Amino acid sequence: ADAKNYPWSEDSKILFGEVLIDDDTELPETLQYIEGTVYFTGREIKSDIADRLIDVKQGKVVAEHIKYFKDPDYVHIAERLIEEGYIDVLAYNLYNFSDLNPSIADKIIEAGAGWNIPGCLLSFTDLNHPYIVDKLIDAGLGYVVVDSLEKYTGLDYAGVADRLIEAGEGESVANNLSKFTNLNSGVALHLIEAGKSNRVAANLNCFTKLTPIVAQLLIKNGYPDYVKQYLSSFDTLPEDVHKEIEKQFEHRIDFPKTLLSK
Repeated sequence: ADAKNYPWSEDSKILFGEVLIDDDTELPETLQYIEGTVYFTGREIKSDIADRLIDVKQGKVVAEHIKYFKDPDYVHIAERLIEEGYIDVLAYNLYNFSDLNPSIADKIIEAGAGWNIPGCLLSFTDLNHPYIVDKLIDAGLGYVVVDSLEKYTGLDYAGVADRLIEAGEGESVANNLSKFTNLNSGVALHLIEAGKSNRVAANLNCFTKLTPIVAQLLIKNGYPDYVKQYLSSFDTLPEDVHKEIEKQFEHRIDFPKTLLSK
């Protein structure tokens, strides 16, 4: 059926395949969804029809077309979608929703579908970002946290880095150090022990109050010039460390700094 061939009135209607839906339509227990057969016309659709469509197993249609409904109760619709097993559909279409409460985010993450939450933070209200970050890491989505780190507020970056490393995402942290600030010696030492001295050296400006042992390890591993350049990232270094830095420059052949990125 073609929507434009129907004699539409000014009332809001949905053409769903061959079924014309309005406020009075009695729906069967299920409707067969065929891609491209959903049409909306007239005024906005009353929000209670969203519930009725979910009742007949059409949660996907509701999530994808929620903008057509008048004053939808986003929280209620999201909860209905979750209850009826459409949590992946909800996660994929989060950008269509707004004013969702934090409990919806919790349920989505706990169901293993939290991958899209970082890209749709504005769909939620009163979201505690540090809490959500912890939940995502616990759910095995640490890499998603790192990819979207700049979208969160109120984070303790050193604590987040520690949690990510504990969760096996040390590689993600090492490759994205420039997204962090105020990292500590614990993070630096873990990455150095994991063979990432080059990443630590190249991003020393992201660290603060580093201990002498970090400086000594970086010098030992061939990065005295970076220690010298970023002395402000360290606590006061003892004289023997300063002497070791200068000693490294006495008989040294400099290699291109681009090697640090390899």
